[in-house]
Formats: sequence, C-alpha cells, structure tokens
Amino acid sequence: MRFIDTCYLLIWGLYSILGRKFGDDQNLSFSIKLRLSLTHLLSFVAFRNAVSSEFRNFQGHQMSH
Repeated sequence: MRFIDTCYLLIWGLYSILGRKFGDDQNLSFSIKLRLSLTHLLSFVAFRNAVSSEFRNFQGHQMSH
C-alpha cells in the first residue's frame, strides 16, 4: 500500500470516530460541526485529486510503453 493511501485511511478513520463521538453530543455548537464536515469534505476532495492525478500518470506510462 502506498503512503498516501495509509494517510488517507488514518485521517478517514479519525474523522469517522470524531464524527460519531460528536454526533452523540447535542451540546456541541453548530460551527464546530460545520467546520468538521468542511474539513472532512476538503480531505476527501484532496484525496480524490491525488488519486485522479496518479491515475493520469499511470495512463501516461501505459501509453508511452
């Protein structure tokens, strides 16, 4: 498994645990929940961009060989 995959899995697991923990707490302010979900979304988008660029590189290598 590549380094980026490991990092992504760690981050994703951490967010899901945090989300579950905070989801039970009704007293948590809305802004913190919003910030968490935004960070979650940003990390997912960043990961998707990295994967798509790597896939493009892979395709480029296939074409050249």
